[in-house]
Amino acid sequence: MNILQVNKFYYERGGAEQYFFDLCQLLEAHGHQIIPFSTKDDRNLPTPYDKYFVSGMDLSEPNKLSWFKKIKYASRFFYNFEARKKLKKLLKNEKIDLVHLHNIYHHLSPSILTAIKKRGIPVVMTIHDYKLLCPNYTFMNKGQVDETLGRGWYWRCVKEKCVDNSRAYSLLATLEMIFHHKIMKYYEKYVDLFIAPSEFVRDLFVSFGWDKNKIIVLPHFLPLSIKPLKESLAVPEVPRFATVGRMSEEKGTLKLIEYWCSQQVPYELHLFGTGPEAQRLSEIVEAYNNQKVFFHGWLPRAILYQKIREEITAIIVPSIFYEIFGLVLTEAFANSIPAVASSVGALPELISQSGAGVLFDWQDHDSLIKALQEVQNPLYRQKAINCMQNNFLPENYYLKLISVYQSLLKS
Repeated sequence: MNILQVNKFYYERGGAEQYFFDLCQLLEAHGHQIIPFSTKDDRNLPTPYDKYFVSGMDLSEPNKLSWFKKIKYASRFFYNFEARKKLKKLLKNEKIDLVHLHNIYHHLSPSILTAIKKRGIPVVMTIHDYKLLCPNYTFMNKGQVDETLGRGWYWRCVKEKCVDNSRAYSLLATLEMIFHHKIMKYYEKYVDLFIAPSEFVRDLFVSFGWDKNKIIVLPHFLPLSIKPLKESLAVPEVPRFATVGRMSEEKGTLKLIEYWCSQQVPYELHLFGTGPEAQRLSEIVEAYNNQKVFFHGWLPRAILYQKIREEITAIIVPSIFYEIFGLVLTEAFANSIPAVASSVGALPELISQSGAGVLFDWQDHDSLIKALQEVQNPLYRQKAINCMQNNFLPENYYLKLISVYQSLLKS
């Protein structure tokens, strides 16, 4: 099968890209031809198909853009003519059986959808965030989840300056949502099936009025590069904990560091990753003169887990927003590392299914420290391994996904 995999970035940037590349690798391992479609960037992985890629947009520091570029980029948010033209050329030159979309917002835009459907090619889309529901992707408003940002015609987002605390950016994102979802309904009309990584995500979309018959639940899988351990490891003699991933407001890392320092938690905390709040986190630790918090930066997954699986008691997932799935949990479980996770989004679903961790509630001041104590029980390490023997294996995921692909091709 020739499958067009579409994502706005073609380099390892975040969780969506991690899944994107893992999926491409899995499908190629089963003999399928993968054709990527993305944007140009110096950090991109090599591919012979980059001749079709679309001009990139650097939105990391929007305040430094000239007014000309701001207007140019803003117009692409609504409808990217270049993306549509490049994709039409690709579809003309390459045989495509099915299109699998990931994140296309802003950089590619749904302009590509009409070109795909004109050729009668089935379209499936994996949900990686809440951009289809909320202008700012996360529902975050002043440090709290606020579902009203995605209700009605999204004007509350403008009022609350939910995008980068800017009225102008919030207005732009709101108008984009109105055009794509209220007026044109691109995704609703042209995507045949959505894949939700958790029951929580599907239920949330349905609560916002999306057709439940067009959303299936297919939890993410463990990458081929990570081989689950066959036996659980011993609990480290000295309790140590770690966080893995992006350091940003919605991920709760700031809240965790403030708690760790202010409450003088007696355990070591090791942070692996980077992000927009990395500098601020370091400043807080320095201000408290805390000798138990350590920053390690970003490490490749294989090196990371080889380094920590015998030294870390559990990973902590301190998210304060609705997590879509929690891929970091499955990666930890495969390495006999249990988890302490906040009880938001899909995290309770995964912890409950696996039994390989303890939930805590940010509203309960003592629940985190109690969870850190509870998870030191060796039983959680064994449950982590047991979970991975029966769930989230790539082969099982492939069989389910290919069944979805085939059903769309038949229909």
